[in-house]
Amino acid sequence: MELVENSLMENTLKDRIVGDNPNLTSRMVSHIILHAPFRQYFIDHVKAPLLENIVSLAGKYPEPTKDNLEHPVALAMLDIMEKFYTYEDNKIRIGLFKAMGKLATNEIEHDGYYRERLQFILEEIIKAILSGKWTPRDSGNPAICWKEPQPHGGAHSIIAKMIEHKEEILAILEGNND
Repeated sequence: MELVENSLMENTLKDRIVGDNPNLTSRMVSHIILHAPFRQYFIDHVKAPLLENIVSLAGKYPEPTKDNLEHPVALAMLDIMEKFYTYEDNKIRIGLFKAMGKLATNEIEHDGYYRERLQFILEEIIKAILSGKWTPRDSGNPAICWKEPQPHGGAHSIIAKMIEHKEEILAILEGNND
């Protein structure tokens, strides 16, 4: 019975995303995932298996440490993730974040293909920040299950400071910001 219900839910989901149903109020991703009838489906049949698989696969990688890493970007990622773990206070989700940090750090360390593409993504994020497309997190956020000392976010964030000084940064980057 559950298999039939999942199949019906998947077909309904496809109709909602790609169909021409005039009764739909929104096709925004957040509305599709967060609202009935799909919210519980995504929690149970998409997010839970994804979390389980990421954590399981990450467990196959060696634990990255300062002693077994040598690439500067991998070492920086290790430091970033260690700092993140000191702030994250959600006992249920910390395992996922640790698995993602382990995967990213290991891939950055040993595989230039992924490392260089992650570097490109970071460069594009920086460009999006400087162009105002990527906004700072809200002041005081995250607020739930988060132990970062106040004040944080908003005007106190690195992103806000980059935006505030974007002309100076762009002048430094002259010719490299296309």
